[in-house]
Amino acid sequence: MYEFIRGTIVDIDKNVVVLECCGIGYRIFVTENALSSCKINENIKMFVHLAVKEDDMSLFGFANSQEKTMFYKLTDISGIGNKTAVGILSGVSLHDLALSVVHKDISVLSKIKGVGKKTAERILLELKDKITQDVEGQSSDFSIPKGSYAMQEAKLALNALGFKNSEVDKMLQSFDANGLSTEQIIGLALRAK
Repeated sequence: MYEFIRGTIVDIDKNVVVLECCGIGYRIFVTENALSSCKINENIKMFVHLAVKEDDMSLFGFANSQEKTMFYKLTDISGIGNKTAVGILSGVSLHDLALSVVHKDISVLSKIKGVGKKTAERILLELKDKITQDVEGQSSDFSIPKGSYAMQEAKLALNALGFKNSEVDKMLQSFDANGLSTEQIIGLALRAK
């Protein structure tokens, strides 16, 4: 229902901010990344998701659209609710999450409070499937340079973060990726954004 709310931060608590917009204070549960960019009396634009339940309506806030996209991918996984998804996004950076999916490394996720080994395995399996489906569902302009496995992994990871293929191509064209590892390519691409 809501894409984002632009307003002034009037209160900050542990994992909640109050964002005032047009005289209304919105209480928003936020990720650590979003929280770290919030300061009292600062005017910001926060990407949000409104979760409606039988007895509750809650807003969840994100630092950017990529974080929000990953939130939706996480909540599509059976057993992962809104608060667990926010906890995951608070416990690991998008960059590290994408790398863990690409490398099937459950240790990154299993260190997060509330995520056990089985849940971590399920998340990695389902995110890998979602990333593959997203890439296969893209238009024919999606191209991966032949002979570059690290580049393929980097493109998949950047897509998993919510970047469109045109954005990924632009980021990757800004530097020479020959001989670089997947991690190095992703790091340079995110800095080039």
